[in-house]
Amino acid sequence: MLGCRLSDIHNQPAKDFLRAGSYLQLKSDIDRLRQSGDLEPKQYRIVTRTGHSLWVETNLGLVDTNGGQANYVQLIMRDISDQKLRERQLMNALQEMETLAMTDPLTGLHNRRSIERYGQMVMDRSFQDGKAFCVILIDVNQLKKINDTLGHHSGDLALSRCAQVLTTSKRRDDAVGRWGGDEFLMILPNTNLRDAELAAQRIRQQINKVQIGTGAEAIRLAVSMGIAGFECLSGEPDCELRDLIDLADQAMYEGCLLY
Repeated sequence: MLGCRLSDIHNQPAKDFLRAGSYLQLKSDIDRLRQSGDLEPKQYRIVTRTGHSLWVETNLGLVDTNGGQANYVQLIMRDISDQKLRERQLMNALQEMETLAMTDPLTGLHNRRSIERYGQMVMDRSFQDGKAFCVILIDVNQLKKINDTLGHHSGDLALSRCAQVLTTSKRRDDAVGRWGGDEFLMILPNTNLRDAELAAQRIRQQINKVQIGTGAEAIRLAVSMGIAGFECLSGEPDCELRDLIDLADQAMYEGCLLY
């Protein structure tokens, strides 16, 4: 297993063929073994003669060599590297599935379920802490025109370009997701209406610079936006994120930036 003969490692310290973390774990496990006399199988990473790592499942036992006095510890190892590889592959696949389940496939942003879950969590925490909180609802105005004139591929490109602007414009704790076909939702923790309005204006300016298509058929993007914050609600703790989004939607429908 180690790629060498037993005589080559006779009297060699365990740290010579164990990864540092596994060596510290083994020392701790041996102390526990001496105290309890029994120990369940353990897993360690060993180093072969060629420098490669292997995962081994190890049974530890005390060896009586001095009339009832256990002076040695016996290690019986079984290579489980393939098993650990399969476990890691399965974990990576599950993580990828979880990410895909929370991500909009076109834009790479949070999907509706994910952004709503995050927004409700932030809103609940903001209520408890008495801090400001706002949402911005963004609607891409000419998406139907782009689809009809330039094709759906260009419409997808318009949404992706808007998503890029929103992603680069947000702060570290902000979040942005795709709310509907041509709508995006931004969650702004610790933000009052005035600061949210300034952020929305900066975003609008950046999106207005985006052009889809070339020549006479080129279409410059424009968006409608609506903002709502805690100041718009009654302050009752049972208010939900949807209530705030409805107010932002109403402001956008009425042609107002702020509700």
